[in-house]
Amino acid sequence: MIGRDRVAAIWRLFAGRRRLLAAGTTVAALQALALIPIGALVHEIFDDRMPKGDGGGIVVLGAAILGLYVAGIALSLGARRIVLVATTASIAALRTDVLARMHDLPVAWHDRQDQGRLETTVTQEVERAEGVAHPLVALLQAGIVGLPLLVAAVVVSPLLAAMLLVVIPVMLGMNVALGRGVKTRTRLWLEDSRTMSVHLRTTLRTMTLIRARGADAGEQEVGRRHVAALARSGLRKTWTQSTWSVAQGAVAAFAGTLVLIVGGVAVAEQRLSLGELLSFYALTALLLRSVAGASGATAQLVAAAESLEDVQAFTDDGTPPTYAGSAAPEFDGRVALHGVTFGHRDEPILSGFDLEIAPGECVALVGPNGVGKSTVAGLLLGLHRPWSGTVTAGGRPLEELDLPALRRRIGVVPQEPALRPGTVAANIAFGRPAADAEDLARAVVLSGVDEVAAVLPAGLDTEVGDGGVLLSGGQRQRIALARALLGAPRLLVLDEPTNHLDATATRTLLRTLDVLDPKPSMLIITHETELAAWADRIVAIASGATAPALR
Repeated sequence: MIGRDRVAAIWRLFAGRRRLLAAGTTVAALQALALIPIGALVHEIFDDRMPKGDGGGIVVLGAAILGLYVAGIALSLGARRIVLVATTASIAALRTDVLARMHDLPVAWHDRQDQGRLETTVTQEVERAEGVAHPLVALLQAGIVGLPLLVAAVVVSPLLAAMLLVVIPVMLGMNVALGRGVKTRTRLWLEDSRTMSVHLRTTLRTMTLIRARGADAGEQEVGRRHVAALARSGLRKTWTQSTWSVAQGAVAAFAGTLVLIVGGVAVAEQRLSLGELLSFYALTALLLRSVAGASGATAQLVAAAESLEDVQAFTDDGTPPTYAGSAAPEFDGRVALHGVTFGHRDEPILSGFDLEIAPGECVALVGPNGVGKSTVAGLLLGLHRPWSGTVTAGGRPLEELDLPALRRRIGVVPQEPALRPGTVAANIAFGRPAADAEDLARAVVLSGVDEVAAVLPAGLDTEVGDGGVLLSGGQRQRIALARALLGAPRLLVLDEPTNHLDATATRTLLRTLDVLDPKPSMLIITHETELAAWADRIVAIASGATAPALR
């Protein structure tokens, strides 16, 4: 009922920890060995010790039964603990793989994703996959413990075992039939849960837009529909699981009653002793309890395995990284694009594009919206790989270089500054853990963040909020500039750096760029005439090709 694909997903999850899983299985087998003698001891009490009036022997044998039962509980807990440890370690490894794959996949891949659904996959789906531990233990114990108990029951009374073998297929058939319904409804519930999570994340991210457009009522109605759908699928899933569990319990109770009736008749007709009946009944009770526990676990395992498959599909995504070089860059600020053609869809944005920036040179890139100015910056940073042509840094192609090391020598101010939850200081130092207090102070003064900090309630220790929502656009822009200047970068890429700055702040920015020492190479993408005129050279783009330099 779980399905071959899900079994394969669970088996793969435990790669590297299968010995630990085997150890848990072994302990479960020892549990079976501890429980099997209980039937023989019950038989001896009722057929031997009681007729002889041996009260002391009954006490000793009763104590032995209790001891074996306690040992079985201890071994059961031991098996669960071992499998839980194996599962926890395996899920931790899976989370590590997810994080690694998130950072390995190209930015262009991330741009194409539904971010809400992607977040659900890498958070909630991993959490659901972690639920594989408990049902897996229950199923392992049901198989490993239940089979020996069934064999022991056959040895005690072939007659009653034959009757029981009629009941067990009924239980298994019901398990399969109801299990299909649980599987289907669990899948529908998971899909509704994912949809609800995506809606909530989208709502939280776009709350300002929703309010500004007066769209609260419409969004609430969409949310209510998602809630209703999740409630319906959740009710169906839980009801099917409950029906399944009750049906299994009813069959187990029916089987137990049938054993007493058939066995009681056999005892009355002296074809079976009372000890044999009670011995068989004890073994059957242990067996049916094990099977009933497994039936409830199967539904949980289906949900966990379904989520596990989704997460593994993410980690298996075969999209190669943009670049995978490893050479340490000897970077002096020189960057170039040679004959580069690139686009974000089927149509190219840049065609045979050439651009070179010499060490210490400032180039202003101008042109109308949509012609590829920001795309040029993304190509220089190695965020995109050209369809054809070459991108170089320090005279070497990017595919040869260690890109993270190169990027640590480049300062970037994006068109819309990206801030993370945390303090102003933490945002400036992000990605540069080796920067000391002196480096931070220099970047703060050069960028004008010292003026920003002066009006903030806790200065540089002020929390900026998610995405910098607690700051103004100009404050975010200056923090982004400080972050770019931290560590004396050899190249500065400034994409519309005056977007949120007034005329005074723009002149301050130009004075700042003038006094940088050592002077980095610069690529300034701008619509501002004053800023473009300040550059050493202006390059205009029209329809994806370079026009003659204006100066």
